[in-house]
Parts: sequence; C-alpha cells; structure tokens
Amino acid sequence: MSLMLKNKNFQIAWIAQFFYQLGSSFVEMTLLYHVGESTESGFAVAFLFFLLKFPVLFMGVISGLIVDRYDRRRIMVYTVIVRVVATGFLALLNQYLAVVYVMVLMMAVLNNLYRTAEGALIPEIVDKEDLMQASGMFNITEHGTTLLALGVVFGMNAWLREPLVTFGVGGILMATGFLYQRKLAAISIMVNNSERKKVDGSAVLRRAFWANGWTRVKKELQEGFNYIKTTLWCRRMVLHLIVVNTVILVIISMAKVYGQEYLATTSMGEVGQFVIMPILFGFVMAVAALPYLQRRHSKLTLIAYGATGAALSILGMGLFKLFSPWTSVDWWARWICYILLFAIGASAVNTLVPGYVLLQESAENRVRGRALGVLFSAITGLSAIPLLLVGAVMSKWGVVPILVVMGLLLAFYSSTLFRYITDENIQLENGADINMEP
Repeated sequence: MSLMLKNKNFQIAWIAQFFYQLGSSFVEMTLLYHVGESTESGFAVAFLFFLLKFPVLFMGVISGLIVDRYDRRRIMVYTVIVRVVATGFLALLNQYLAVVYVMVLMMAVLNNLYRTAEGALIPEIVDKEDLMQASGMFNITEHGTTLLALGVVFGMNAWLREPLVTFGVGGILMATGFLYQRKLAAISIMVNNSERKKVDGSAVLRRAFWANGWTRVKKELQEGFNYIKTTLWCRRMVLHLIVVNTVILVIISMAKVYGQEYLATTSMGEVGQFVIMPILFGFVMAVAALPYLQRRHSKLTLIAYGATGAALSILGMGLFKLFSPWTSVDWWARWICYILLFAIGASAVNTLVPGYVLLQESAENRVRGRALGVLFSAITGLSAIPLLLVGAVMSKWGVVPILVVMGLLLAFYSSTLFRYITDENIQLENGADINMEP
C-alpha cells in the first residue's frame, strides 16, 4: 500500500480523478435536485437516470474499442475538456428541460468513455497485488465525492434556489482535473515492466476512428466479444456486475418516491439526506474496509456474501414498510430505514468492487478496454429500460412491491454465487487456470 502511494503515476491519476469526479458529481447532483424540484415527479427523476445510462447501450463497446486503440490517458484529457464545455451550456440553459436532457445524453457518452479508459488504465499503473487497494481508492473517490457533492449541492440549492452556482463550481473542479490529466498524459508509464511509448495526442484527431476500414473495426469488436466468451472468470464477472449494478441503479433511482412514501415530503433536500446519503455513506465505509477484508477472505467469498447482504437489506426495506406503516414523525422507524439503506450501500460495494477487480485481472491489457466496454453496454442495456418501467410502476403502486421483488430476485441470484467459490477451489486444487473453461 505504501509503495503504491509513492507511485507517481498513481498519485497524479488519483488526484485527477478526484477533481474530475467531484466536479462531475456537483453537476449530476445539481441536475438531480433541479429536475426533482422543478417537476415534482418521481418518473422525471427515473427518466434522468435512464438518460444518463441509455447511450452506453450503443457506445459502450465502441468506447472499449477506442480505449484499446489509442492512448487511454489522452482520451481522458479530451473527455474532461468537452464535459467542462457541456457544463457551461447546462448552467446557461438549465431552465429548458429538453436542453437538459440532450446535454445529459452527451454527458453520458463522455462519462462512459472516461470510465472505460480509467478502468483499463489502472492495471497499467499499479502492480497486480495493489490492484484491489487501487480500485478501492478510486471507488472511494467516486462515491465519496458524490456523497460530498450531495450534501453541498442540495444545501446550496435549497438556500440559493439557483443551480448556476453549483454548475459553475462543478465546471471549475473538472477543469482542475483536466490539468492533472494533461500532466499524466505527458509522462511515460510502465506496462509489465516495459516502458510504454508516448503517443502523440494529435494522432487521435488526425486519424479517423475508421481509418483502417470497417472490416478491421468489426474484427476488433468480434475479438473483444470472443475473448469474454472464452474466458471463464471474465464472463462470469461481466454477468455478475450486470445483475448487481442493475438492482442498485433501480434502488437509487427510486429516491424521489422514497421521500414521498416514507417521509411524506417532496423536498429533494430531505430525500437526499434520507435516501441517497446513507447509501453512499455505506459505499464509502465498505470501500475503506475492503483491504482488511481481502486479507481474510477471497474476492469470490466477498462477492457471494456481499450480494446476499444486499438482497436481505433490500427485502427488509420493503417488508418493514409493508408490515409496519409509520409516518415521518416516528424517529425510530426512520433510523431503522437509515441502517437498512446504509447496509444496501455497504453490501453492494463488497460485491461490486471485488467483481470489478476480478474482471480487470482476468482481461488481458490488449482487450481490457473492450471487456469493460461490453460490461458497461450490457449493464446499461439491462438497467435503462427497467428504470423506465420502475418509474411507471412507482407512479401506480409505490416502491414497496419493487423492493420486495428486487430483494427476492437478488436473494435467488446470490445463492448461485457460492458455486463460484466451489468451482474456484476445485480448479485450484487441480492446478487448472481459473480463467479458462474447465
């Protein structure tokens, strides 16, 4: 851990990510608050989440191919500067909901490209034994900055009633991240103990993406799909991350209706404090504890028990409201829900982060971008449409039926994860490569 923190490439990448994620969180939390307050609609908030995810269904795999073709660090540089410009448009035109939705679509595409490049880059700048800690720190930054932005943005907007300020702060923070991204792109990095040559940044602009013909593009895409198909643990982790991410996205997208049903309020300030903050706080606390848990348990064990904990917490949240109706003045009931929402966030991290690290480890560097691209595309494809359906169901029946159904489905799925642990032990005892088909 101490050696990883002395790694100059890791230091710069982590600082760059901190400023970018904090700025991005400021913008997204401002959008969440603004849309929630201006529309007073749970469906509108769910639709916002849909727009933030849906473009990745089409762009995820293409993003992976771009990341494998070009210098991942410079891709991150270009992505950040375009997002800064997009934030300026949002700040000036946020009163037009159609403009907001169009800009959100663009932000979704850019954020997917950034996340794919970042995920493929991390194994290049740290040693394999430090990958869990490095991914954990990047996840702490991602969720911790969201938690910080949630408190600041919701508080400032409730006081000022003007999103322009927090949009501006978000743009400045992302611009700071851009400066560090440029610094990272200017230095050489080591890949498998051999120096990676510097790539001329302007080459990305000079060469069209399809410069080598559509035939080669199809071949490279097919190579990425085939690699995931034939690599056992890579395939399993893609499937696992799709299932758990879909469930967690649906749970968080219901935040507005949680406030209406559990608190009898439509204030996004109270919704953020009651729903989103305990989930994100659970995320941060669990990520901080992962290095200690990893010393005692395998990644697959953490994944299986984490998914089980998330399932029981989600089911408990729904059943508690179903069998114990209460009002916002019942402080004891509110604290029970706080604890359950915290448990949802904490247990989700214990299944998401180890799964993500296993995917990074099992995917070779030459196709890692495409593996992550397939993951992000599949997650979006299987979660974007349910987000719209959830919005419609919430409007008619509320969140309790969704919580109960999602909890039961995740509980059934998590029981199958323990088989992965058995398969791993059998293959290791036989001396087999756990990444390939048995």
